[in-house]
Amino acid sequence: MGRRRGYAAIVVLTLGLGIGAITAVFSIVDAVLLRLLPYRDPSRLVAVWLRNTHETGTSKLFDSLRDFRAFKRARSFAQTAVATWAVGGRVLRGYGPAQEILALPVSETFLGLLGVAPAMGRAFAAEDLKRGCSVVVSDQMWRGALAADRAIVGKSITLGDRPCSVLGVMPRSFEFYPTAAQAWILLTPDFSPPPEKIPLGIFARLRDGVSIEQAEAEVSTIHAALNKSDGEERDMAPMVRDLHGEFTFLAEARLRATLWILLAAVSFVLLIVCLNVANLMAGQAYARERELAVWAALGSGRGRLARQLLTEGLLLASGGGAAGLAVAFAAIRLFRAMAPVEMPPGADVQMSWPALLFAGVISLATAALFSALPAWRASRVDAIGSLRVGRGGASAAPQRTMRALIGAEAALSLVLLAAAGLLMQSALRMGSEPLGFERSGLVTARVSLPAERYPTPESRARFYERTLAALGDRAALSTSLPPYLLPSAAVRIAGVESSGSRYTGEQSVSPGYFRTMGERLARGREFTERDGASSEPVVIVNEALARRDFGNLDAIGRRIALGDASAANPWLTVVGVVADEKRLGGFDRVGWAAAPMAFRPIVQDPQWSASIVARGTGAGVRPAVASVDQTLAVCEVETMDARLGRTMAYPRFRAALLSAFAVFAVLLAAIGLYGTLGQFVAQRTPEIGVRMAMGARPADVLGLIARQAMVPLAGGVALGLAGTWALGRALASLLFGVRTGDPPTLAGAAFVLVMAGMAAAVIPARRAARVDPMTALRNE
Repeated sequence: MGRRRGYAAIVVLTLGLGIGAITAVFSIVDAVLLRLLPYRDPSRLVAVWLRNTHETGTSKLFDSLRDFRAFKRARSFAQTAVATWAVGGRVLRGYGPAQEILALPVSETFLGLLGVAPAMGRAFAAEDLKRGCSVVVSDQMWRGALAADRAIVGKSITLGDRPCSVLGVMPRSFEFYPTAAQAWILLTPDFSPPPEKIPLGIFARLRDGVSIEQAEAEVSTIHAALNKSDGEERDMAPMVRDLHGEFTFLAEARLRATLWILLAAVSFVLLIVCLNVANLMAGQAYARERELAVWAALGSGRGRLARQLLTEGLLLASGGGAAGLAVAFAAIRLFRAMAPVEMPPGADVQMSWPALLFAGVISLATAALFSALPAWRASRVDAIGSLRVGRGGASAAPQRTMRALIGAEAALSLVLLAAAGLLMQSALRMGSEPLGFERSGLVTARVSLPAERYPTPESRARFYERTLAALGDRAALSTSLPPYLLPSAAVRIAGVESSGSRYTGEQSVSPGYFRTMGERLARGREFTERDGASSEPVVIVNEALARRDFGNLDAIGRRIALGDASAANPWLTVVGVVADEKRLGGFDRVGWAAAPMAFRPIVQDPQWSASIVARGTGAGVRPAVASVDQTLAVCEVETMDARLGRTMAYPRFRAALLSAFAVFAVLLAAIGLYGTLGQFVAQRTPEIGVRMAMGARPADVLGLIARQAMVPLAGGVALGLAGTWALGRALASLLFGVRTGDPPTLAGAAFVLVMAGMAAAVIPARRAARVDPMTALRNE
């Protein structure tokens, strides 16, 4: 190795990149999927959601306070708690400029359920339910917004319009979903909005010996008995899920599949590295066959010769492992600094002991893998035959094994290229998909109304009317904006017997919303100022709802109701039909869908929070809101492109990482082919000299080298195309707008691989074509 420092450096660097890449990806897999949540006995923690029995897909719905009170009696649960991020925005005052923080309403049992104590102060207690507003803050909020006030416990801070007593400060490592939460506020009977109207997430700890399936069966029985007379609730059913898996799902619905696919892809890369190094070592062993024959003639047995090459392989792998750890540390630091995607709570990506152990095991495994072939070859050396053939003995070594290794590298590289191509196409098509509105030049913002100051629908409607007047004609209000999920409501049609299976997205908008968004009005009219709080309740539906519920009939003038039959859900007259607006389907962040949607005037259904959408720079949004109520904080001011761009984080992350692996794999395959052809030319220089002396032209020699390159490449392409079938099944759930067996993608991947192989063959082919016959024969 000392005499062949260049060869050793190439092997160590190649191994280091492969081992480093797989160790970094394993560190992410370990943090997200394998490491337990940082709570007490986390394997017993579960989440309880509702699902619509008439809908398929990944949507999960919040529960109600009524459900929580009923599920608390379930014998399957040792402890229960609620938390919700549906109404988390609160404005903090008194510590610099007013700023909105994400404060999650939780029950008094929340922290006790998780088994995490505050670093300062105490957790919630039952007696706090009678003491007004109480809050526990995160370490981030304490260090930032509260200026690391060490006397903060027991002090009062203003959240919204209410003074809240700070009970404690959580440890720096504590996280719950969503990770952006900065405080947890106690859900008291006098909470605003009323707890009965807040959608809640129910979390519980299973009793010892109780399975998730048993708990789900029990709460399903409780829910059915509780809602047997409620038509809308009868369409719902509870489901119990492992909390760790739910956190992963909430961060990204297909995060688990993404990480396993990336780990498989980087394993392919490491396998290609091993094949490449094995090829290099095999070439070195062929070149050293005479040396090994001398050792054998002097008494070295087969085991001794094999151990010699295995020892060399182990030393190279040790160097590669050390280099791999350096690469992995750098990659993890870069990942943490860039934060390209949202990680689930508790997923702290770092070089942990499992990752270090994994790197060590991988280094030993790679040493055994790439040393096996040269060691086996050395153990079978024929001392007498190798010494008899003289200098040309090494040149007679067969090249079939080396070409087979190149073919295997090419097959794996093609699979990675095809996967990267599919994911890149999917990300590009998802990013450029027409969504039914004009996203360019659109600015969005959000404002939340304190329930204490705006307790009634009338007060909220007045605020929205005055804000619209201040914003002008190029802006509008909406309770929801793309790309996120709309609240779902059952649809009842006047004169039609309900089947209980019609659901629609529900959104409240101001006059001018469709014009501001650039959406096409298909029929009827938009909302106007005459559609006030005291006027006839009206609704605009999209084309998807009109097709589903009215078919070929004209929807204009028909009457529908959203929700169950009650005074709170009046009959609404359809006054317009608007073109479909595509959104993400539930928690699915892979594709867009034009789901049925119903739009109501915002003053007829005023909520406590609304989004502002405006054309232009958005500079006038904050002054307009301040002119109506200067105590309100305008948050999340951003362009629509930036808002939509966040949904592309995971698709782009998958495509970018897999593309990097594919490029690395193709580069390794090309280097391996270059080395194999170089050895072929060096070993067969006398034969090439004879051919040229007998009249072969340089073009004939070039054809010989091209055939040597194309045979393993063609075999690799054939195997790789077969492998893409299995790959397509794994990638199907991650693709949008492209088929798994897309012919142009597969053809493009094969073309790139063949071109890389031919580029690798250029230098050896030119060297062979320039062989001087007389010099070659004289040296022989």
